[in-house]
Amino acid sequence: KARVNGALDEILAEKGRGRRIAIFTSGGAISVAVQRALELSDQACLQVSWQVVNASITRFKCTADRIMLATFNEHAHLEVADGLVTYR
Repeated sequence: KARVNGALDEILAEKGRGRRIAIFTSGGAISVAVQRALELSDQACLQVSWQVVNASITRFKCTADRIMLATFNEHAHLEVADGLVTYR
């Protein structure tokens, strides 16, 4: 959790607003970012982590000091074929 939040702090400070960046990571890191954006408890963060589909897309909107959840766990691109949707 501390490493993810530290990385988010760096990204927000360096990239801030008005840029698009892509980060490829695990469901746990995504859950911590969602936790921060929505101010969730640790228990709620754990529950979120079990819902993350492998290769899903989660989008955030950021300012220099704030991260906001735009979309969570998009995976329509995986539903075109059977068997591609798996969970964390």
